[in-house]
Amino acid sequence: MTRLSVENAAVANSVHFPYALLGYFDFAEGAVCANTSDRDYDFDGNTYRGLSEIVSISDIEENSDGTPAGLVFGLNGVDPTLTEYVLAQDYHRRDVRLYLAFLTEQLQFAHTPYLLWEGYMDTMSTKSGRNTDTISLSAENRLIMFNRAKDWQYTDAHQRLFDSTDQIFDQVNGLANKVVMWKDFVVAQQEFRQERGRQIRSGQLTRSGQPRANVPRTNRAGQPIGSSSSGSTRQARPKS
Repeated sequence: MTRLSVENAAVANSVHFPYALLGYFDFAEGAVCANTSDRDYDFDGNTYRGLSEIVSISDIEENSDGTPAGLVFGLNGVDPTLTEYVLAQDYHRRDVRLYLAFLTEQLQFAHTPYLLWEGYMDTMSTKSGRNTDTISLSAENRLIMFNRAKDWQYTDAHQRLFDSTDQIFDQVNGLANKVVMWKDFVVAQQEFRQERGRQIRSGQLTRSGQPRANVPRTNRAGQPIGSSSSGSTRQARPKS
């Protein structure tokens, strides 16, 4: 998002000013563009239809834990015969953008509409009325994607879905049973981990995998364990 332009900021500093919210929905069969005023506006190569009070938008806010909240877009007065057609559209994870248009007294754009919110379409639901339906579209803030793990598999087959000539992962399948050299031994990965764990437990290696220095182990008195010094020999207690 960018800061307000000088022209938009001048309108925003007024005590009262007209404005319109412009919604862009990137459906697979074609973008749907609408605005909250009673007239149409052309912007960025699209015509945003004025739907006035038949559209609704939830408040833009932040969750209590600081994560970005989503939005719910509503469309009222929908012909029931169109409901199934709308729900069958390919929309999941496709773009949504919400613009704020500052208007002049002549109800024209003061300047380029300001990008207020952007995200992805998530789920759509309907509520049936007596003669018309209401459609609700939930959208996620784009920032939520930073908290979501990628569903990538990092395999050769998965990578070739993007580029059939890409061979960057063509060795992945052979890593499970890969034979490697370690010191004077040829071991498999699993055997290598088991052998390294044994050597760490026995004191031959440190936990970082480095050879442990050959320093004799001593007791609290500083005497080597397993040896005796003059004047401090220990004798076995005779059995009674």
